[in-house]
Amino acid sequence: MGRRSAFVIGLIVGAIVGWVLAMFTMPHTGQEMREALGERAVELRERAEAMAARARHEADEVARDVAEKVTD
Repeated sequence: MGRRSAFVIGLIVGAIVGWVLAMFTMPHTGQEMREALGERAVELRERAEAMAARARHEADEVARDVAEKVTD
């Protein structure tokens, strides 16, 4: 895992932990909290899917570059 990947993963994990802590320290009713958590979970899933797609794309590009260098 490269330094860039480790940084991105650390950034995401830190953001998630910070958000969870903020959600639990804010005064909300149980229903409001569940709705907010549900909405945020959907947003996080969508972001994770987008990041995974980008990572796959970058990995494919690297694999193509390596394959080209090996065949040259």
